[in-house]
Parts: sequence; C-alpha cells; structure tokens
Amino acid sequence: MLLTVAGTVLALGGRVDRGVTVPAAILDNQQNVTAAAAQHVRRALHAGELDLAQLADGLTLGSDTTEFDSQVKDFKQRYGRYRSVYVLDAARRVLARAGTTAHPDQVPVAPTRAGSSDATSIDKVPVVVQYAPFKYGSNSRAVAVAEYDLAKMQHAFDAVRPATA
Repeated sequence: MLLTVAGTVLALGGRVDRGVTVPAAILDNQQNVTAAAAQHVRRALHAGELDLAQLADGLTLGSDTTEFDSQVKDFKQRYGRYRSVYVLDAARRVLARAGTTAHPDQVPVAPTRAGSSDATSIDKVPVVVQYAPFKYGSNSRAVAVAEYDLAKMQHAFDAVRPATA
C-alpha cells in the first residue's frame, strides 16, 4: 500500500493536488442565493395554504354540495399552480373537482386546520398536497384540497445553480 502511494506521488512529480479552493465570497453568495430560493418556496407554499383556506371559507356558505363545483373551478382557473383542486366529504368521497384526478389517499384523515403535506410524487409529478377543512350545510364536514405542482416553482430554483469562479 505504501509503495502504491509513493509511486503515485513520484508519477505526479512529487505533487499531490489537495483539491480546488473555492473563494469564501463565492460560497457566501451561493449560500445567500440558496437561502433566498428557500424563502421564496416557503412563502409560495404559505400563500397557497391561505388561498385554499379562503376557498374553504367561501364553501362554508354553500348549503348544497352542487354549489361547490363553480367555486372549485374558478379557484383552479385563477391559481394555475395547482394540478387539481377538489372537495372531499367526511367519508373521503369527491364532492367537486377541477383538474386532474383527485387523490384522497394523500390527504390526512379529518384534519383540524389548514396545512400541507411533505412533497410527494403523484403521477410522476412532484406536488405538495394542501388542505383546508370546513363545515357546510347542517354542520357537515368537508376538506378543500389542492395539489400544488412544484414544477410551477422552477423559476425559484433556476437561480440556485452552483457558482463558477
């Protein structure tokens, strides 16, 4: 083993490259850009939760589930970041839907407040499932759900590329 190391050092003319040293300014800049992109993602996901909670508040005014369709479709059209927007009843049946197929199995059972899942893959697309519970009619429970297409955030990640010297 020692002879192998000695032979390698001799072949390299007595020099062993210890790696490339990256200037601190470049590392600091990359860290700042990455932190800014992460902050953008957090804000975008939080804004999505707030928007969905507003949809849920609007759905509470409906006394009949047939009134949900137009609100869900309007929401999906207004916010293009979602692959699918739908409403689930307490039995996890889809009451209204706009966009791609609903995935009730990705939604927590009986959530008590608005929230988001961790990123997951649905139909080979990375999404965050956002949800907001609400009551309608004669105190029936339901959940407004939106599947946030993470590809819509690509511009936030475009700036986070390794810096070059």
